[in-house]
Amino acid sequence: MFPEFRCHRIIGWLAATLALLLLQGCSSVRLAYNNSPDLSYWWLDSYVDFDDPQATRVRAALPQLLAWHRSHELPLTADLLHKLQGLAAATTTPALACSAYREIQAHLQPLIGQAAPLATEVAGTLSAAQLLHIEQRLRKNNQDYQDKWGQGSAMERSERRFKVGVERYENLYGTLEDAQRAALRDSIATSSYDFDHSFAERLRRQKELLQTLKRVSTSPGLANESAVQAQMQSMLEATGQDGYSERLKQENCATFAVVHNAATPGQRERAVRRLAAYERDARELAVQR
Repeated sequence: MFPEFRCHRIIGWLAATLALLLLQGCSSVRLAYNNSPDLSYWWLDSYVDFDDPQATRVRAALPQLLAWHRSHELPLTADLLHKLQGLAAATTTPALACSAYREIQAHLQPLIGQAAPLATEVAGTLSAAQLLHIEQRLRKNNQDYQDKWGQGSAMERSERRFKVGVERYENLYGTLEDAQRAALRDSIATSSYDFDHSFAERLRRQKELLQTLKRVSTSPGLANESAVQAQMQSMLEATGQDGYSERLKQENCATFAVVHNAATPGQRERAVRRLAAYERDARELAVQR
């Protein structure tokens, strides 16, 4: 819900681009999904700066990956969206909210497995200049992240988080009630979130990523695909070494339960309609060729 769970990850690119498009509230979701091979390629190239052979390989593989996702995963995504409509119409608990979150995340696992061979193949061809390019791009993103979330007083940082939280909830429910806004403010005020800790975790994950890419690029071997897949999984889950990320997830689930349970009948109806629209998109996209 907050920035530590939003950043894109170079190894998790396909999961972010293909599987979550249906849950982002994009007004042009069908266009974005159908064009995800091009969108993915441009995003990846901005990090890697592909050479001609790499570009040819990636451009050929991404439509195949989309075709696999369309036929294998979109029907399951539609089923999940249908299930979420039932949850949106009823009251919930933090445990149920976290269960739904884990179920959404579980839908990304097959995509990671499907993308790992291509990611490993490309990583094995990365040059020293390309690895430096990735490192420099991550460094620039980190500066942007610091500028957006790390500047200002504690009150100013909290207000930015509150504004983003309101925008995300209102995307689903419409205009929030005063009680919902108050619950969101209280959640932010008592949250375990700490910018410095989150930024340190961000840097640690990026360091692990760069180490994996360097190792794969210089030491071809059968174990590389397992290493890359494990790295993709780690980046997707964004788990820390001290339970910090898990605490934040639990807190966000509790906040969601409070905000959702305070929703008016009209807000819940809107949430159900929105999820139903995503379900229709998913089912119609699944049969397109």
